[in-house]
Amino acid sequence: MFRRKPVDEHTGPLAEFVALRAEILHLGEQQWKATAFLITTTGAVFGFALSLPGRIPLLLIVPFPIRLGRLLDHPRGGPGVR
Repeated sequence: MFRRKPVDEHTGPLAEFVALRAEILHLGEQQWKATAFLITTTGAVFGFALSLPGRIPLLLIVPFPIRLGRLLDHPRGGPGVR
């Protein structure tokens, strides 16, 4: 006579999918921000260092933003998996 409503069996996996998707999108956004920071910093250092011949040693600064960009790229502060 009375039919029970079937329990929605998809809410658990769907919620997990939504959470994982949000995490992936967030990590992708963070990686893009780190890459943009790296490109901007490197360009600024190169532009400043090459503007006068006496500033060429400033190019030694370039590896530091690269390392900082890699630290920001990984969620735990270590080198990212490529």
